[in-house]
Amino acid sequence: MHRVIILVLLLVSFSKSFGQSKIEIFWQDFKSNEVEISKLKGEDQLGRLNKMIKKISPNLSIEFLDELQNQNNLIITADGNKKLYPLIDAIINTQIKSEIFNFIALRQAIPDFKGFKLNGKELSIEKMTFIPQQMENGLFIIFIFDNESESIDREFLENYGMNTIDYLIGEREFSEEINDFEFIFTKDLETINLSGLASFPLIQLNNYLTKIKETKIKSNLESLILSGKWYIESVKLGSKERTTNKNENWMLFFLP
Repeated sequence: MHRVIILVLLLVSFSKSFGQSKIEIFWQDFKSNEVEISKLKGEDQLGRLNKMIKKISPNLSIEFLDELQNQNNLIITADGNKKLYPLIDAIINTQIKSEIFNFIALRQAIPDFKGFKLNGKELSIEKMTFIPQQMENGLFIIFIFDNESESIDREFLENYGMNTIDYLIGEREFSEEINDFEFIFTKDLETINLSGLASFPLIQLNNYLTKIKETKIKSNLESLILSGKWYIESVKLGSKERTTNKNENWMLFFLP
């Protein structure tokens, strides 16, 4: 039995050290080649960096913060895979000091983000709405795009729709606050019998999620205060204060 426990502990320790060594190798490789990488442009630079990061995990990728901004700001993303967030945090926390590049954990919310424009196709948040549905297992949201020009197909909508939400509210926020989601076109609403449901401009998504969190916090606080066993030293009614019996200063509270 002791041998089994020791073997399990050794395997856990080995897996942790192996994972850590992959991160160390990534940064060593980057340090040795960062000047050469910095001379590459666009897709060539990303291709080189992604080949390196995928040695840590094939589900990680590196992308530019914004095609319109300085391309030396690089994002390490997991495309919403929450299980990989601790790994990304570990990579970022151990990053080497670089005079050229700055690595950022996950896609961040970008102030005044308008949407994606790529190869003549534009996915604008001004043309997007959302229908929130509170389900038993969490929040389900239907994201709707009004594709008047028919320039965007379903594949583009699904691929860049996720990125749009990431840059609107943040990748971590998207994956942690929204349990499930679907992207559709406005023309599909009647087909799936959703045309009668209330929808909101996509730009209001962050405010909507904030209100939900505030409601949850208030509810949890009320549950904490109004239920459980509490030690009561005194009770005050109006201007009169009454000390509780020393032998009976515990009171139970129950929510109805």
